[in-house]
Amino acid sequence: MWSDSKVRKLKYREYGIILNIWDTGGLERYKNLPPIYYKSANGIFVVFDLANRNSFFNVKQWIKDIEEFSNISLAILIGNKSDLINQREISFEEAKDFADELNIPYLEVSAKNGNNINAAFEALFNVALSNFNSHR
Repeated sequence: MWSDSKVRKLKYREYGIILNIWDTGGLERYKNLPPIYYKSANGIFVVFDLANRNSFFNVKQWIKDIEEFSNISLAILIGNKSDLINQREISFEEAKDFADELNIPYLEVSAKNGNNINAAFEALFNVALSNFNSHR
C-alpha cells in the first residue's frame, strides 16, 4: 500500500524505540493515506525540499492536515537537500521564521550526504520524551 516505508528498532538513552517511517514524497496518489497514520503517530517530520518553493508552500496544508487528523504536538519542520546550495529557493531565515510561527523546531538536513539526519531524529526523540514524561 505504501511505496516507501521503513521500520527500525533502536535504543535511545534507556528507551527502546520502534520507528515506523512513511514517505509519501508529497505524491497526490497518497493524499488520503496520511490521516490514517497520523492517528497512531507520536511525532512527525514535515519535510520540504529547500530547492523547490512549491514543496515549501505545501507545508501549510500538511500542518493543517496533521492538526485536523491527530493530536500530535510533536512535529518538526525539516528542510531537505541542504547540500544543493546553488539551487536553494528557501532561505534558512524564511523557513525558521515559519517554523517559529508554528511553534515547532526547524532543522536543515541532506538525505544525500547524511548531514544533520541524526540531529533531526534526536530532536524528535527529545521532544517526544519530554512530552511522554510530562504525561506520566
